[in-house]
Amino acid sequence: MGADGEVVSHGAGIALDASKVFSQLCVLLPLFVDHPEFAQLIGSKARLRVQESYTLKRNIEHLEDLYKQVLDHQRVKLLL
Repeated sequence: MGADGEVVSHGAGIALDASKVFSQLCVLLPLFVDHPEFAQLIGSKARLRVQESYTLKRNIEHLEDLYKQVLDHQRVKLLL
């Protein structure tokens, strides 16, 4: 469960509306207790999504891209 729709997409979780968390949890938590296979399925999909999407290599590449953007922005400011 989470609030970031991109992270929990493709059946890898459940997106919560931040303004309705309490009522949504009141529905979801008993569902998970009554149907542990559902919770296990979502957990397995979430784990697979993390393994596919959030590797160390990919995180480093994103960080390098961010640094390049910052440097490019600074160069433009210096030219002005």
